Formats: sequence, structure tokens, C-alpha cells
Amino acid sequence: MGNVTAGRKSIYFNSDNCFTLKETLGIKALTFTWMPSWWKSEYGIIMGERYCMDFDYRIAMAVRMEKHIAGRYQAMQIGDICKEAAPIAPNWINATTAAAAGGTVIYSDDNFPTTRHLLETEIDKLELPADITKVFPYDETIRQAAAMNHKYGTQIKAHLFKNGISNDIIQLMGDSAMLEMMDETERFQKVLTYSKEMWELVMDYNFKKGSMPEIYMLLLCTVQLMGPKLYEEFFFKHDYEIIEKFYAHNQKFQLHHCGCFDEFIPIYRKIPHIDMIQIGFQSDPRLALEAFPEADVEYIYSPYKMLNMTSDQIREYTNVILERAKGEEHRFSIVAADIEVGTPDENIMAVYECCKNW
Repeated sequence: MGNVTAGRKSIYFNSDNCFTLKETLGIKALTFTWMPSWWKSEYGIIMGERYCMDFDYRIAMAVRMEKHIAGRYQAMQIGDICKEAAPIAPNWINATTAAAAGGTVIYSDDNFPTTRHLLETEIDKLELPADITKVFPYDETIRQAAAMNHKYGTQIKAHLFKNGISNDIIQLMGDSAMLEMMDETERFQKVLTYSKEMWELVMDYNFKKGSMPEIYMLLLCTVQLMGPKLYEEFFFKHDYEIIEKFYAHNQKFQLHHCGCFDEFIPIYRKIPHIDMIQIGFQSDPRLALEAFPEADVEYIYSPYKMLNMTSDQIREYTNVILERAKGEEHRFSIVAADIEVGTPDENIMAVYECCKNW
């Protein structure tokens, strides 16, 4: 996912609100990220529209984040109490493809950007843009990169983010997506084709500009909704075409599967080589580590458990996870993602202490 010894690391398109420790641990890495609601509640930091659109504001808030985390969790030595302003890319996450398709972005003070689903009439009119660099939010990403380079004397390259195909289908079509998939309607085929061709445009831009990250995350969040059989039938071949393009460009990649990974292993193992895999908290790390000996495996810790368990329960649960990775710690990581408002600091420290003492 990134290469930072202690402090913040970039995942794939952004570099704020992601704090990683790699030294003095019994595993490869431990990462923490917090929900926008947490930042608002704890420190009054608003990650809304201004955070996306105003890079001066975003950079100032990121500096505050670094200093707050460094001061709050001193024992972990994450964050940077002396952090200075530096360019940070805007981040529309799951709203990106829908926004590029003409959907309205919905900004919130306490959540990440989202979009409404497209109306049927809007899907009927959906067509590929003539120039990806002139379509929001890609044009804004490029504009901000140039402006930050001018201000800071840097040479950062704008990386254009693209969501996974199945994620796009759900984001664009909403509740009807699964039924239309099963019926193989024209609308489903149109959205599927749109997402695939947008992949081509976005990847062509990134490869041409040299703006791909060290390792690219292929997001497969929504495959859990359909299960392995339907995923293989309707989407796997399209994801495999993307992966073949990664191979052609010697581009490292990781699969992000935030649901239960176990039942998808036979499908994913048809991929010759995977550099990294993220698995959901319902997954068994041992199964992933054994099935993919070439890959680093990162376990996504349950934010619900982080919020609701006692610190003793967190220690017990974390040690169970670590036991399932025993012998493969050099390629096993944990990410405690999307930490919610009200999560006890004692629970966060309990995860850290287990990983440190393992």
C-alpha cells in the first residue's frame, strides 16, 4: 500500500488521514484511519466540499491531523508534530465515477463524498467523454496538481482515480443494479461498458503521464453483495482484463476485498500473480496467506468491534488474528480503518500493543 516507516502513507490516490507504523512491530505494518465524523467531533476538522475543492484548506487540515495524532498517540510514534505544508491530492473516492457520469456530488461535514444514483433517463443518455481531462472531477484533480506545483515548487503528477467495475454499477444504478444484472438488461450492459471504457481512458492517462502509484488498489467492495458465483459470471473476466493491463505495464496491484474473502479464493487464485490483498474482518488470514504465497495480506479490522468491545476483548480478538498469521508476519499487516466517533483510545492502543508485543 505504501512505503513509510512511521507516519502517514499514501494508499492510492490520496495521502491524508492514513497513519502507518512499521517499526518495532511483530508484523509488517499497522495502519489507522479515522472517519470524517471522528475528525469533526474530536477536532472540528470538516472534510466536506471545501476539503475537496480548496487545496490550501485541505493541506492546512492535513497538517493539523498530523499534529493531533502525533500528540494523542505518542507511544505509537505516528503522525508528525512538526509537519509542514505539502501538496495533497483531492479525494472524491466512491463518488468519482458517478460524478464523471454527470451525477451530483453530495458533500457532508461528517462523511466522505457520495453521489445520488443516476436516473434511468440519465443512464439512457450515458456516453464516454471525448476528453477525460475535461470532465469533473478529473479536470479538478489535474487543475489542483498544477496549482500546488506552482505554489510549492513541486512536480507532483495528477493521478486519476477509478473505482472498481462492480462498485461503479452499484453507484450508478442503485437498488436496481442486481436485478438488471440478472436480467442482463440493456441498461446494465450500457453501464458495464461505460465503466470498462472509463477504465481504459483513466489508465491510459495515468500510464502516459507516469502518475500511477507504486501499487494500485483494485476495489472490489461490492462483490460481496452478489457472491462468488455471480461475480465470476458477470464481472471477473472484466477485472481480469484490467489486471492484464497492469501486467503489461509492470504495474504492481492489490485486491481490496472488504467482505469475507474466503469463499472468493478459488476465483481470485485464477489470477497468476497478486502483489497485495486486503481482506475483510470476516475473513481468515491463514486461508489468504496460504492461497497467495506471493502476496502481502492486510487484514481490515472491524470498526464496529473497535467501537464496542472492551480493551481486554480487543486484545483477545487481535491475538486471535495474529495467531492466524503466525509464521507469515513478514507479509501480514493490519489496518484499523474508518474508526468511528466514540471509539476508546484504549482500544486503539490495545491493537498497537498486541502488534508490538507479538
